[in-house]
Amino acid sequence: MACVSSIRPPSSSPKPESLLDDVDALIDAATPEQIERIVSAWTRKAEAEVAQLSAPIQALADRGDVASAMTAMRKVMLEQSLELQRVKMLVRLSKRLEFGKGSEKLDSDELEQAYLAFDGGVHADGTVPSPPQVPVPSPAATEVDSETVAALGFESDASSEAAAPSVGQTAIAEPARKKPHGGGGRRALAETLRRIEATILVPDAERPCTLCGRERKCVGHRESVRLEYVPGHVEVHVEKREVLACIPCRKDMSTAPREEPKRKVRAAPSLLAEFLILKCDDALPLHRVREQLLRLGIDLPKSTLGRWWDYVTMLLGPLADVIIGRLLADDYLGVDDTVLLYLKTTDKGKKRPGAKGHLW
Repeated sequence: MACVSSIRPPSSSPKPESLLDDVDALIDAATPEQIERIVSAWTRKAEAEVAQLSAPIQALADRGDVASAMTAMRKVMLEQSLELQRVKMLVRLSKRLEFGKGSEKLDSDELEQAYLAFDGGVHADGTVPSPPQVPVPSPAATEVDSETVAALGFESDASSEAAAPSVGQTAIAEPARKKPHGGGGRRALAETLRRIEATILVPDAERPCTLCGRERKCVGHRESVRLEYVPGHVEVHVEKREVLACIPCRKDMSTAPREEPKRKVRAAPSLLAEFLILKCDDALPLHRVREQLLRLGIDLPKSTLGRWWDYVTMLLGPLADVIIGRLLADDYLGVDDTVLLYLKTTDKGKKRPGAKGHLW
């Protein structure tokens, strides 16, 4: 095994203690010869410590006091065992600090205190149940009255009241919108933009419930927003897809299919094409592209424009490969002659600007 090290062995042989003190600094860049010397020094030091500990015991055995020698031997072994256990515990603690979980957990006392803080019940003698159980709300607290059912668009007759959904089962309503700018999520679009909404219904053949055959009801819409570029302004096209659910069954639920394909960005192809013209043909940086789009009525951060750039370059990657392949397949390829000044080394060894180079 060949090792490259910047450490050179000293001319004189160092003491074993000095090598042991610097073992942490040498171990990463030490050569095989240095590692062998370190291990030999460590072994000699261990042998010296054993001889020092066994000398009193050997003296007792030489005088014939075997009982005292055995007692001293057990004492030495006990001290060594305790020291070994202490080192093992330190190793375990260091591994847990370095590789263990970073989250803090509650001990039993803290868990009982939290259980009492949330009005948890106790035994007659005042003790906390083990393990503490989370209090379950009564069924009456989760019932939905008729006004709430009517507000959600469910049936109010006797059959539907018997199958009225609980508070935890109202997820078929319209999903929550993303937070506006300032609280995370996308920025809210300006109210001055022209909005064009298109409602997409579930086909008639798919409206009956597949389980009971009843007519399903509309419980909301799922919106998909895209930004279309029209010369001079930007329009917001909202695609509202109908969501149907069977109220009596509360199982069969479906959403109308998309008319536009799902994209990673809200920009439609027309707006992405205008973005490419501004970025590539007009050679505008992203902050100036943002200013141009701001005049059209949309305020977008540069990070969003960066994602648009990644998106369109990924889409145009195969087309760029085809164009490059056709160019390199021709017999002649014409390029521009671009002049660039570079540093020129003078007779005195100094570099000064002024030399003219060409980029091909």
